[in-house]
Amino acid sequence: MQVFRAVASVLVVMYHSKVSYNSYVRSLGSSDLVVGKGFIDYLGSSGVDFFFVISGFVITITFFRRMLFSADSLRDFIVKRLIRIAPPLWIAMVFHFVCILLFVGNYSFSWQNILASSVFLPSYNAYSQAQPFLVVSWTLNLEIFFYFSLAFSMLIFRAYALVFLAVLFSILSALWYAWGELNIMQQVYLNPIILEFSFGTFVGWLYLKNYLVRPGVGWILLGSSVLAVMTISYFGFRGDGYLGRALSYGLIYSVILYGALSVNKDTSPKGIIFAIGDASYSLYLTHIQTLIVAKSCFLFFYEKYGVILLYEYALAIMVLISLTVGLLFHRKIERPVTREINKLWGRMHELKKGALQNADLLAKRSHEAGDLRWLRLRR
Repeated sequence: MQVFRAVASVLVVMYHSKVSYNSYVRSLGSSDLVVGKGFIDYLGSSGVDFFFVISGFVITITFFRRMLFSADSLRDFIVKRLIRIAPPLWIAMVFHFVCILLFVGNYSFSWQNILASSVFLPSYNAYSQAQPFLVVSWTLNLEIFFYFSLAFSMLIFRAYALVFLAVLFSILSALWYAWGELNIMQQVYLNPIILEFSFGTFVGWLYLKNYLVRPGVGWILLGSSVLAVMTISYFGFRGDGYLGRALSYGLIYSVILYGALSVNKDTSPKGIIFAIGDASYSLYLTHIQTLIVAKSCFLFFYEKYGVILLYEYALAIMVLISLTVGLLFHRKIERPVTREINKLWGRMHELKKGALQNADLLAKRSHEAGDLRWLRLRR
């Protein structure tokens, strides 16, 4: 699965690198060097759609393989996912805050926005824009919503959880168009892009049931779907950015995933691709800050030496630096921090379990002592 995460994360980084390059040349007053909207924009932004499909697949596999149907098991899963997601996000937000102070200059902060972003709630920033402090973390709001929705479905509907989830997300998506003017909560949680999680859960169900096609058919599905993504991106996506996006990119990425699984169930190659896929979350969290620093360095070189980097070179440099920072963040920060917090959570869980066992033992002994006293009085 890491190969898919690697692809999705690199696509997103490429898209934001292009946005950063255009901001760089505009800062120089060289509007003739601005690169217009095209293939990289459409293909790169679709990396988010791929992430949602992958997430739906992976979480479904996890829930059903571990038989997470009880309240306790679902609670433990949610806690572990929050440990996996929240601490790296908070550290990345601090990194983002420092980068803004050092390299952006004039920028207004909203502490309400920062606080809401840190607990995965939608909010407005200081410029009245409906986006989190770390812009890319808007996807995490939907991720957390998906986790809780699926956990609730598993708890109540068990074997029919995925059906309920699909119906729920379909109703929410319909409300997006039927409601009229939407507040910020509705803009996030009614967004039809949440259907992409359901597409991923369906692929997960097919995989668990071993409803896969023969490798030859899988190659056809994989190749034709990749071609479809490239074609849509080359000619420009024409649908709306919500339901149309989910029904085009979301469905196609679902077929890509299904085709790849049918070709080979082992989708986690070793080497650099595996490393990037493993560090995809860190890369996603840190690439915006890396691009801020890279843009400042490019401006410095222009002021110092009069050098303007061409688009292709700048894009390659920004992607490579973002990959390097993401890999380092994963190895030195994300992985050690989450490992230690998981250990702490495990010790707390064991202590609680031990305390409950001791309480049960004391209650049992007290009950036995009471029975013994009653027998003595009877005699």
